[in-house]
Amino acid sequence: MRLSELLGTEVHDQGGVRVGRVADVMVLRDGPLDENGRPAFRILGLVVVEGRHARLLGYEKERRPAVFRWVVRRMAKEILDVPWEHVRSVTPELVTIGVDAARLEAHAH
Repeated sequence: MRLSELLGTEVHDQGGVRVGRVADVMVLRDGPLDENGRPAFRILGLVVVEGRHARLLGYEKERRPAVFRWVVRRMAKEILDVPWEHVRSVTPELVTIGVDAARLEAHAH
């Protein structure tokens, strides 16, 4: 599966409750070396937004202009981090996590 296919996918918790949609994927470049000697990326987790719009465009962070950040945060409602170890299944239609949504932490901006 490609990242572009994952973005916007709905996320449900272990009880079947809708958490939101995938807005981004957190990665770290520390995986095994590729054929060019560069480390591969390792998935750390997903950034999930509760609102209808799963596109954050980077404006959820402390950046200027502040009005864009305010609008994106209002549209997104809650922005949550889902550590990869909580992901139970991934399909193009649905990501299921093995923890209740209430136990997830707010995304660190």
